[in-house]
Amino acid sequence: SNTFYAELARGIEDIATMYKYNIILSNSDQNKEKEFHLLNTMLGKQVDGIVFMGEDITDIHIEEFKKSPVPIVLAASFDEQNETPSVNIDYTQAAYDAMKHFI
Repeated sequence: SNTFYAELARGIEDIATMYKYNIILSNSDQNKEKEFHLLNTMLGKQVDGIVFMGEDITDIHIEEFKKSPVPIVLAASFDEQNETPSVNIDYTQAAYDAMKHFI
């Protein structure tokens, strides 16, 4: 099983706790309809911000993010239009480093 998202969520929680924020974690099971439902649920809870981790950011996502009254940041994902702030790694460098390690 892939532990990437679990480790990422743990890191986010550690930093949030350091700054006295609480985390509400939701899982959409990669279901777009559920993603939008959860996004609206979070906004209804008057959260301070949203860290969104999704694999396929669509134009509909971007439009919903733009309407949000709170900041939304993408983690481990990005929108191709570069309209939503994101936190990512340098994937080209990571691939190079991985291949260098194996060679």
